[in-house]
Amino acid sequence: MEISETKTSNSSGNAVVTSSTPGGLPGADEDGICDGKYVVVERGDQQRIILFKSNQTITFGKGSTQQDILLKGASGTSFLNAFKASPAPPEVIASHKPFKDNSKPWKKSNKARPQNLFVLERSAEPIVKSINEFYQLPDTISSGTDNRNIHDDNSSQAMKKHDIISLREQGVSSKEILDTIITSSKSFNQKTEFAQEKYLKKKEKIYGDVLVFRKPSISILSDYYFKRDPVKILGLRPDTLSQLLSYANIHAHGKYLIFENCCGLIVAAVLNRLGGYGAALHCHIGSNPQRQALVCMNFTEEDLKPMMNLDMLYLLRGSGSNLSVEKGDADVIQDENITTGEETESLEEPQAKKQKLESGAGAESDPDDDKNGKDSCNENEQSEMEEETTFVTSRKLRASNNREDNETSLAFFNETEFDGLIICGKEHPLTLLQRLLPRLALSTPFVIYCQHPEPLMDCYVWVKEKGIGANVYLVDNWFRNIQVETERTHPEINMSPSGGYLLFGTYIGT
Repeated sequence: MEISETKTSNSSGNAVVTSSTPGGLPGADEDGICDGKYVVVERGDQQRIILFKSNQTITFGKGSTQQDILLKGASGTSFLNAFKASPAPPEVIASHKPFKDNSKPWKKSNKARPQNLFVLERSAEPIVKSINEFYQLPDTISSGTDNRNIHDDNSSQAMKKHDIISLREQGVSSKEILDTIITSSKSFNQKTEFAQEKYLKKKEKIYGDVLVFRKPSISILSDYYFKRDPVKILGLRPDTLSQLLSYANIHAHGKYLIFENCCGLIVAAVLNRLGGYGAALHCHIGSNPQRQALVCMNFTEEDLKPMMNLDMLYLLRGSGSNLSVEKGDADVIQDENITTGEETESLEEPQAKKQKLESGAGAESDPDDDKNGKDSCNENEQSEMEEETTFVTSRKLRASNNREDNETSLAFFNETEFDGLIICGKEHPLTLLQRLLPRLALSTPFVIYCQHPEPLMDCYVWVKEKGIGANVYLVDNWFRNIQVETERTHPEINMSPSGGYLLFGTYIGT
């Protein structure tokens, strides 16, 4: 169960966070926050998904306002608790090992990056009160009617950068620093309520000290990926993802066929709904399917039990018995029109390594080289040869393991009538639809997502010509975020132009 928060505006125009939670205090995971689990860290509007390690730090801000927050204080606690970051005492700073930039090979400096170390202290107040406390203005602060008389000439703020740094070094809290900045400003009283609220939100990103740890969920991951890098998930908006799952009728004890390459987000969403019951066959291109979102969900072995992986090479060839990682495999995928340049490059790489290794072995066995002295190679050449041998051996071993899994998945694919089909990838969906759609049971749904309508039109025409689909629709979701507040109701300025296109229908066979 998750807590839902809504930002509204009070009489003074300041943001207030209210919560609506049915059934008592939610979100407290049985295991809580512990090492080796992914957690969502929120500070104001900023959000991070990290692999939690109590002996490491998480960084917010930059320059003089940078905060390196030690995570040890949150270890062993439950989710949905508020923590306040306060300057670390001298003994903690002395015992902490700072991060060094030269630990990365491309960093040439031998100096450690300076740290403004902070520690976490669990707040005695609830989350809502802890967050709203930051937006409470002093009683002496009023607001203006408009901003016409405000001029940005950098003279309204009496406090300087070194004054703020001095306050931080003295251990003054972020709330007290913010109040000092506001009272020292000559123009803050002249700002409107809306401008004051925007100012507070801007300062919260710099001086905010309230952190909230949340348990990862599909809604959080979907929103996180869409805001940070929508290209990775093919522009799949959270509302479009929810519709995709609804049209595919995902439920427990169902058997579903999935092709996707958007960070494993759809596979994670399907497994989340299955709850450990049913089957989810993930078709992908190459030996390594995308699993970023899947890993972040912290699924247990029982949750992952329904999941199976199938390389499309095995499906195209019909059998994995003679399959090897060769250049010809890339040609097969290219002929089927379901590949990208990245996968072709990854498939050709092992063959190039193998050829280089064979040429090196042939050079060693040349009789002329024996006459001139076989031991003339230096230690660097020998070490390179050993690395290449290890690389090729590991790839062969990995391919052998994948072969067994793919043969099992291929047998399951040929013997099963699935309850639904989802396609969401960079490749043209028509070839995928032609291969996967006949494996559905009669009267089961299929859903295809694409960022552009033209590929879906090809699929629509093919389904209609074959007469194998009923209630087939091609839709475009129109979605807008509206800010509804007193005297300032308007759409958000920055919005996605489109959430992609969905083609869905019911398979009725030939």
